[in-house]
Amino acid sequence: MRSLPWFTVMVLMLAACSPVGPHTPVLTVRSDEVPVFPVTGSVSIDNVQADSAPVELGFRGIVVNLNESTQVLVDALLQELRSRGATVGAGGHKQLRVSVNHIDMVTGANVYRANIDISVTPGSADAVAIHATRASLLSGYNMQSNPTKPLDVAMSDAVMQILGDPRIQRYLGE
Repeated sequence: MRSLPWFTVMVLMLAACSPVGPHTPVLTVRSDEVPVFPVTGSVSIDNVQADSAPVELGFRGIVVNLNESTQVLVDALLQELRSRGATVGAGGHKQLRVSVNHIDMVTGANVYRANIDISVTPGSADAVAIHATRASLLSGYNMQSNPTKPLDVAMSDAVMQILGDPRIQRYLGE
C-alpha cells in the first residue's frame, strides 16, 4: 500500500512527458488589445515562407511547420484588419509579405518559453523584424494540460506587435 502513492506520482510524471507531435498554433487574439489605426486602400497579406518541412522544437516532441505557422498568422492578421472595416484580399493596393522564420521552445528555471522570429515586409520597404516570446510556469499541470500554450500565446502576441508597429501602421495608413 505504501508504494501506491509513488506509483501514482510516477504515472503522472510519465504522462506529463509524453510527446505532443505536430502542432499548428491556435491564436486567441483579443481585438480590444490590438491598436486602432486607419487603413486606406485595400490590403493583401501574403505568406512568403516556402519552408514546409517539419521543425522539431526539442521540447515535449512538439513539431511545427513554418509555412503553416505563417499561414495561421496571415489569417489572423487578415481577420483583424477585416474586423476593423479594412478591405482585404488578394491583389490589394498595399501588400504585407509575412514569414515566420524561426520557432523554438526552451526550458529555464521554473518556466518554458516559446520564441518566434517573424519578418513582415510592407510594400517595397525594408522588412520589419518581429520577435514574440511568451513563457509559462513549468508545472505538471501546464506540462500535461497545455504544453503548447507559450507558443500559441506568442503567436497571438505577434499579431498585436505587427499591427502595433509604427512602420506597418504608417504604411497601411498612407
